[in-house]
Amino acid sequence: RGPQALTGSGAIVRTRRGLRVLTNAHVVQNQVFVEVKRHGRAEKVPATVEGVSHECDLALLAVDEPAFFRGARPLPIGRLPALSSGVSVLGYPIGGERLSVTQGILSRVEMTPYSQSQRVLLAGQIDAAINSGNSGGPVVRGSQLVGVAFQSLEEGENIGYMNAEPVVRHFLADLEDGVLQGFPDLGVA
Repeated sequence: RGPQALTGSGAIVRTRRGLRVLTNAHVVQNQVFVEVKRHGRAEKVPATVEGVSHECDLALLAVDEPAFFRGARPLPIGRLPALSSGVSVLGYPIGGERLSVTQGILSRVEMTPYSQSQRVLLAGQIDAAINSGNSGGPVVRGSQLVGVAFQSLEEGENIGYMNAEPVVRHFLADLEDGVLQGFPDLGVA
């Protein structure tokens, strides 16, 4: 097969190495060339995958162009909200060029198989619409990132999943030394 273009969403976050773009691993898997574009800007700039975990379906992108982050306010990472809390999914799903904001409720938090790896990790179930292109987009409560949109259940209506905040924090902390070690597993069920 020939090359294909794939689009997804992401969020600017602060790490110890500076500002980075957080997205899903499946958005950048098998990449040859990655470009990022800021909301409200037309130009795309090259990015490099600084770290990727297919296990938890998260990736961190570095952007060498300093102007890309100029004026950006990174999303602070908040805490996982209580069940029945309202959340918003931000992203760029198919069907438009403008930012899409969908509202939903956090209805379940449990260990869930991640479709990227089939690894069972903590995830939040939300009823906000998550469509192709939303992958990697931030799930926010107020002005804080509480998850990352990563998959939806095709058999149901408005059943979407987000990487839960503890998984996001673990991924970012794991990358601080530049070596991704992943998630421990006791080997028992």
